[in-house]
Amino acid sequence: EINLYQGLCKSDKLEFIIEKAVELGVTNIIPVDTKYCVAKIDAKKENAKIERYNKIAKSAAEQSKRNIIPKVLSYMTYNAMLDKIDSECKTFGDKVLNILFYVLVIAN
Repeated sequence: EINLYQGLCKSDKLEFIIEKAVELGVTNIIPVDTKYCVAKIDAKKENAKIERYNKIAKSAAEQSKRNIIPKVLSYMTYNAMLDKIDSECKTFGDKVLNILFYVLVIAN
């Protein structure tokens, strides 16, 4: 099992990241709200966005002929992510690979 913890991105970058992550074999994608994220979570639109992200994951899985359709899970905070990773390591040991990815853009 491969989990991708992705820091929130502006505009539609997260959709592109989901598509490529699915093509590369990720099992679960979890958007993470970190301290320096410019993008913010709109609680009213959260469920609709998660549904859209899951449709994108399904489409990418079908296109790349994957048997397993990855899941995009609900947003979580950075601290919640650390707690989840810690509990997974204690429960599953080395059977889970957790990847934390954050896009950092430095403007001049």
